[in-house]
Amino acid sequence: KELISHIYGPADCSGYIAAIRVGAYTDNAKVLEDASLINIPRSEFLEILGSDSALARQLIRWLAHNATENEAGLLNLAYSSLRKKVANGVLGLYDHFHTLEDDKRFITVSRDNLAAIVGAAPESLTRTLSDFKKEKLIDIADGRIYLLDEKRLRNMVN
Repeated sequence: KELISHIYGPADCSGYIAAIRVGAYTDNAKVLEDASLINIPRSEFLEILGSDSALARQLIRWLAHNATENEAGLLNLAYSSLRKKVANGVLGLYDHFHTLEDDKRFITVSRDNLAAIVGAAPESLTRTLSDFKKEKLIDIADGRIYLLDEKRLRNMVN
């Protein structure tokens, strides 16, 4: 069972925490779609960080934001029902990575990756998505997930 702790999009940075604490980068990364990546050597990153106070302030903001986001994610993983976890996973992807086509917004994500994001077995995720579809919260077509009732998903209780 995998756990996806973060999905990065355009202009996002990863690995800066390991660079700052001068430790090994222990996370694994997988590209989900075609992407261009830029590798900044640790020594160069630390030199830039030490000489650019605006960058240092931005990094502190990222760290604070990520700490808050990670804490919320861990609480969701530990205490939320499966329905709430799936709703939060779909909404999180939708908020950051939705696609707009023909005036319809949707996300495209494999069931295995979505299961790893919400911390559930793929079979349990599939059952929950089917329930959401029956309840007209989402629609699923051609591997795309469309939100039909965003308000009910966002207000789902445990």
